[in-house]
Amino acid sequence: MNSENIQDKLEQIRLSYISSLENKKNAIDTHWCSLKNNWDEEIQGAMYMIIHGIAGSAETFGMPELTTQARTVIDLLKQVDPSSPDTDLLQKIDSEIDGLFIKLKTNYLIENNWSN
Repeated sequence: MNSENIQDKLEQIRLSYISSLENKKNAIDTHWCSLKNNWDEEIQGAMYMIIHGIAGSAETFGMPELTTQARTVIDLLKQVDPSSPDTDLLQKIDSEIDGLFIKLKTNYLIENNWSN
């Protein structure tokens, strides 16, 4: 395989990753809306795994700010006491999730015609 083919393949992988982020954003949004109404550890775990995946992969695709923001959300999620979620902490998480969405939308998904 020549270097041009390798570059093409890498670009296809990068674009596929970027395209997947909108679905991840929508899933995070759905989970977070549900959690704000009624904290559920299973939903928290599902959202955590999505955000953890972004934190672990975004930098690989040239998005270190997205990795940093996702890690911030993860760190806050780890602090939630599921039996009695703290309102101030939930507000911080909400703000950081908004920051995550802004980074997804403004910095990385423009080329995919972000719809929301």
